[in-house]
Amino acid sequence: MPTIIDDYTATFQKDRSLSEQAQQLFPDGVTHDNRHANPFPVYISHGDGSKKYGIDGREFIDYWSGHGSLLLGHNPPEVVEAVQRQITRGTHYGASHELEMEWARL
Repeated sequence: MPTIIDDYTATFQKDRSLSEQAQQLFPDGVTHDNRHANPFPVYISHGDGSKKYGIDGREFIDYWSGHGSLLLGHNPPEVVEAVQRQITRGTHYGASHELEMEWARL
């Protein structure tokens, strides 16, 4: 009788292959302690709103939410627009600017 590990391994074959490659590149095969999974982690291709998508297109609800930093979800349009607008103006001035005062007031 197949175990849950057998089912997982059969379902996430591409992820297993990537994990085997990652074992040759990173200590313990992962780049963060929270990514350890037995027998191997699931690999994500992208996120949208409250969902993440595996490399095979499988949809997951993102309960992790970037350790709380993604409370608005993945790539919310208003945040993407604001970042695109600002990135053309610079990202680290190393000097005082009006936006830091706006941020402080908020």
